[in-house]
Amino acid sequence: LFDKVAGQSAEVKSGQTKLASGNDSGIQGEMEAAFQALRTDVNKATKSGQNPDTVRVVQAFAQLNQARAEFMLRHDGPSSGAFDAAGGRFIRELDKTQLGAEAKDALKARLAAYSATFTSYVDLYASWVKVADQTSLSFDLAEPLTSAIKGAAANLNASTTQAFTDGTQFALRLIYLVVPLTLLAGGLISWQISRSITAPLGRIRSTMDVLSRGEAATVADTDRADEIGAMARTLAVFQANQTEKARLEDGQRAD
Repeated sequence: LFDKVAGQSAEVKSGQTKLASGNDSGIQGEMEAAFQALRTDVNKATKSGQNPDTVRVVQAFAQLNQARAEFMLRHDGPSSGAFDAAGGRFIRELDKTQLGAEAKDALKARLAAYSATFTSYVDLYASWVKVADQTSLSFDLAEPLTSAIKGAAANLNASTTQAFTDGTQFALRLIYLVVPLTLLAGGLISWQISRSITAPLGRIRSTMDVLSRGEAATVADTDRADEIGAMARTLAVFQANQTEKARLEDGQRAD
């Protein structure tokens, strides 16, 4: 069981490393690169939102990135489904425009690449959660197992002769050493996961609540080179898109 726990802990650490990669490597880097490529082409095709024919395409693009930010915060099925739905809306609105077939096909190809990297991230996260849950269960099973070993050692100590006393005491000392180390390892893993994810996610959640009310907000943790930093940068992009959308709508009302 302890070998199993050690292997699962290594898998958890490996998954965390892949999920928390910086923007220039790993799955986060691929997703960010695909996003930037799509964003550049959307800005070109819509003239940075100045083309009235493509206003709904810009709105669909903003909705797409809002859905991505929601998933990065919540990591649940509805958020993932919202991303897919936003991608479908983007294509529908794109088909309604007067853009040329070549420009439409190029944007659809960029969207497909972006969606593929997002799906890869979703699958990787789901796999990591599964291993983390299995590791937690293994730690739960370790405690009754060690208790059973302690009981067996005590019974052996009572039924054997004095010749085996030293060996029995050694086994008990070994058990007393293993149990605290096992519990300590579980506590350290739980503390590390909570420390590295919970507090930053709370700040991002608060920022999203502010932005959802249409108010200006300062996005923290954008300089972090991990998953939280990527989420913060995604939220910053969303804020910029929201600001740009409001500016465009104000400009249209003024016209």
